Amino acid sequence: MRVHVVSAHNRSMYLDEIEAMHRHRHELFVGQLGWRALESADGLDIDEFDGFDATYLLALSDTGDLLGSGRLIPSWRR
Repeated sequence: MRVHVVSAHNRSMYLDEIEAMHRHRHELFVGQLGWRALESADGLDIDEFDGFDATYLLALSDTGDLLGSGRLIPSWRR
């Protein structure tokens, strides 16, 4: 397993992995925790904090499968 730091500068190299992260977040928050306000027809959890300034930490297996993730946003944002 390796943790990849994904920012606006290299995001285009991780499009599939970022989509997997959004699907995983939807499954976790809507499917497991039942947060219906976050439910979406496309099965993706994307909100206002998933913008240009977001930096993601993606834990990927040696085969590229998503194992975990985190999102960092600048403290100067609301």
